[in-house]
Amino acid sequence: MAQMFVLSPLVHALIVAMAAGDGARCGTSDRDGALAALLVQELSALPERPLRITLPRDPRLRRVCEAIVARPADDRGIDEWSREAGMARRTFTQSFRDETGMAFAGWRRQVRLAEAAERIAAGQPIGRVAYDLGYESSSAFTAMFRRTLGAAPTHWMRRN
Repeated sequence: MAQMFVLSPLVHALIVAMAAGDGARCGTSDRDGALAALLVQELSALPERPLRITLPRDPRLRRVCEAIVARPADDRGIDEWSREAGMARRTFTQSFRDETGMAFAGWRRQVRLAEAAERIAAGQPIGRVAYDLGYESSSAFTAMFRRTLGAAPTHWMRRN
């Protein structure tokens, strides 16, 4: 399971300070120890933003999920996906939550977010990523990204 964190300015500064130290002496001074201790404490306090893509075991649901992973921009609604799976909407939504631990819309958002993070990290322009993932505008994509990860894509890119 992939885990992402939005680094606070303090955590970022601590990492930079520790990386700038003399590698041969790293961890041997009182300062290095204090920096490391504070970094561990701050990292443990960061809000975790899991990017967990759990695939269901039910072959009908798995087929739907694999189609979405292959084409994250596919914007078919839950009614269409439940028909694709050969299930009633209510059965689909309940089975999906039971098997993945989350609602269908949240799961699909996680798939899109994982794909977006990978593309942004590779240097693709945010507008293109937004369009490729089915968002009508880069501002709609940025709002979703900020709501989910706590930072706009440009800030997230700089921190990661």
